[in-house]
Amino acid sequence: MMDPSTLVRAVDMLERLEVAERGSDPKDPRRNPITITLKGLAILQAVSALIPQDAVFKALLSIGAEPVGRLRDLLCDTIQ
Repeated sequence: MMDPSTLVRAVDMLERLEVAERGSDPKDPRRNPITITLKGLAILQAVSALIPQDAVFKALLSIGAEPVGRLRDLLCDTIQ
């Protein structure tokens, strides 16, 4: 449900971070399946799931969408 240009930028960043890679579909050249790399899997395994009962989840929910979005943007800027 994302705009294609937004999706391309997101996948480009994931590739730069070496956590995902584009593939090709021999049956359909228009398709570029995206797979997670071993580095990406390691990151996913190291990060705990955030569930609604979690204190961090509740804290983020309490401050609202706009501040959480700014926090996300700041965190993303630090990994680029």
